[in-house]
Amino acid sequence: MITVTKENDINWVRIADYRRPLIYLDHCALRHFSSNTESYKRFFSSFQTKGTLCFSWMNFYDIGGNGAGRSLENMKIFMDEVGNNWVPIHFNPQKVMDSEKASVPMPFVDGSIIKAYYPFIHAGSLTLNQAVDLAGALEVKSVRQKNISSLQDLRSDINAYINDPYGKTRGEKIFQETIFVPSRPTEFVYHKIFSLLLKQGQLLSNNDIIDFFHAVVALSHVDTVVLDGGWADRARQISIPDGRVECYSANKKGLDRFQEDFGNFFKRISRHIP
Repeated sequence: MITVTKENDINWVRIADYRRPLIYLDHCALRHFSSNTESYKRFFSSFQTKGTLCFSWMNFYDIGGNGAGRSLENMKIFMDEVGNNWVPIHFNPQKVMDSEKASVPMPFVDGSIIKAYYPFIHAGSLTLNQAVDLAGALEVKSVRQKNISSLQDLRSDINAYINDPYGKTRGEKIFQETIFVPSRPTEFVYHKIFSLLLKQGQLLSNNDIIDFFHAVVALSHVDTVVLDGGWADRARQISIPDGRVECYSANKKGLDRFQEDFGNFFKRISRHIP
């Protein structure tokens, strides 16, 4: 929950009382759960008592591409039901890695989202539906565009590595040697996925880089993640330590598995507690 309170003439923005599991849904999954009546009801039957939705600038960017119409209305109804049970997370892995190295608490939380919305939420809470409604406000839009602008720079860097035989070989070796450090999980996930991209040798499109940003931070810090099928396959290949995250494909089989595991989340994680 995001709230603003005033104490001793100082305004404090707090994120507190989030419920596990932390959930990250890519745009395909969000559209499915918001538009399919049966899936919507099943999701919120579990969400009534557990779960917090993680939302990044990438999600706002994707929703902005929907335009007006039934799809956007369905999405807003879904967000309204989520209410206060959401947290803003980074989509840029480098910012999270810097925060992890500095031992910042909750390094995955994106303060730029809070700052962008602060003028609109004095002494109150910020629901996810409010955040979506305000995403077109000039102050918010300018911050979003500034954050999203790094997309194509990273895409160019990755494609340059892929096109350079020496850089590709060297990058694969360096990134494959990265070991998992519990206090710095993002470096491991980022390097391992980057290594897979180099090994596969396929140049990234605009959609690919969006999916890349959807994946890395969520896989590093979120309990349950739903991604496009190809990226869910990559997640399963990088050997994230057992019990840290469950990743599902945004297809019928994967979404059904997610719903079942979400409903049984606390039973499931008990299997990983010694």
